[in-house]
Amino acid sequence: MKLTFEQWIQYGIDNDFCSRPYCDQHQRFPDEDRETIDELWQYSGGDHCMSVLQLRTTELQDQLDHYKEEEAEERKRSLVEPVEDFL
Repeated sequence: MKLTFEQWIQYGIDNDFCSRPYCDQHQRFPDEDRETIDELWQYSGGDHCMSVLQLRTTELQDQLDHYKEEEAEERKRSLVEPVEDFL
């Protein structure tokens, strides 16, 4: 049986091959790794490697599409609002 992407990720989490998904922009690393990361920083002086993989999903494109749509809506509002203020 071929695994779906979600099943494959869960298999990796269940077998301690990878962490659960987290936001690198806001969390920087999973909470369960905090103690190890803190200790690594202490001993390396902050000069250590952190391996990162970008999983190929539609998530990045979906986010980009969302922000483009928000920007387009904002542009529409900015064109309409000055006219309404003038009237």
